[in-house]
Amino acid sequence: MQTRFALLLGALTLAGCGFGPGTARYLPDATPSEVRASARVSTVEIIEVTLPSYAASEEISVRGVDGAIRSSTDILWAEDPESALVQSLVTNLSQITGARVAADPWPLADPAQVELTVRIATMLVSADGRLDFVGQYAVAAPDRAIRETVTPFAITESVNAASYQSIADAHARAWRQLSEEMAKRALR
Repeated sequence: MQTRFALLLGALTLAGCGFGPGTARYLPDATPSEVRASARVSTVEIIEVTLPSYAASEEISVRGVDGAIRSSTDILWAEDPESALVQSLVTNLSQITGARVAADPWPLADPAQVELTVRIATMLVSADGRLDFVGQYAVAAPDRAIRETVTPFAITESVNAASYQSIADAHARAWRQLSEEMAKRALR
């Protein structure tokens, strides 16, 4: 299965145009989380999300069997990856916790009780059909509403098929899982 996935992924990556003429754009599935967790705060601001350059690019990157990271100018994210991740965190944290969550700049008159910063070290699909999503998030609480922390995370998601939509959907699942972890561990 892994060999077949690697071959298909390699062909998709190198062919780029295998989807027909023109540019193909992929949007991660935004299925909401079913997890519910009460937060000890009512407002959360996503201050910043940073991605490695290959992951921040509008081109969808994959690591081949030779270890090289490749992309095609014809295979793109439908939305800027950083913005998509921020929006995923906002939506999922709001649904999971019931808190008012927004991205920087904070839109309300009173400041948020908690500020989140997320730094991604790795966000890449490998030839073995696995998405590795690794980094850390920091929780700042200017009024000490909750304990401030810096927490590492390492999330792995399977890519269910050798297609770019499956890659995008694996990203959405990893982002949702990060939101669930943050809600359960950092905002309580």
